[in-house]
This record gives sequence, structure tokens and C-alpha cells, in this order.
Amino acid sequence: MSLTHSLANAISGMTAASRRAEIVSSNVANALTEGYARRELEVTASNVGGRGAGVQIIGINRYVDRAVLSDRRLADAELDGASSRAQTLTRLETIIGTADDDGSLSSRIAEFEAALIEAGSD
Repeated sequence: MSLTHSLANAISGMTAASRRAEIVSSNVANALTEGYARRELEVTASNVGGRGAGVQIIGINRYVDRAVLSDRRLADAELDGASSRAQTLTRLETIIGTADDDGSLSSRIAEFEAALIEAGSD
């Protein structure tokens, strides 16, 4: 093996190690980021003419836990549904009013009932 081949092998190994370090730092930096999935570098030995020629980067694999992702989507959907219901009920309460509000539906019904009782006693 010549010095040139040795240096080429070393460069390919250092390139792969550099890329792996970049991916690991990205994994650590985004560990708490919503929707981020762990990534790993896939490498293999490279051969040229039956001789070792360093390391070859095959690709980057992204690992996602499908069960956790599915549960997260269901939880988000339930939260959105509950928020929508709460907003609707809050608007309805604003329109109808509470029992202690003057002019609310319940106070008007109480006034109507009092008027009926008064009319019945006349």
C-alpha cells in the first residue's frame, strides 16, 4: 500500500467521522425539538481491486418510533377537539349569560315565572 492510498483511506475515515460527529451534535441539539427523529450515519468499508480503500458513507437513516408518533397525533387531535368545545361553550356562556347576570336567559326566565305567578294570583 502506497502512502497516497494510506492518506486517501485516512481522509475517507476522517470525513466519515466528521459527518458522524455532525449528526450526533444535531441529535443532541434537537433532542427536545417536537417532531425530530434520531439520525444515524451508515458506513461501509470501500474496496477497490480487492484492496481496502477507506470508508464509504452509504446514507443517513432516520429512526422514528411509529407508535409514539401515532399516540402523539391522537393526543394532539383530542386536545384540538377539547379546545374547540371549550371555545364554543365559552361563547355560548357569553351569549346566554350566567345566572347572576342581569338580562341573562336564566334571569329572564325567573322574571317570566314571577310574572306568571303574579298573573295567576290576580
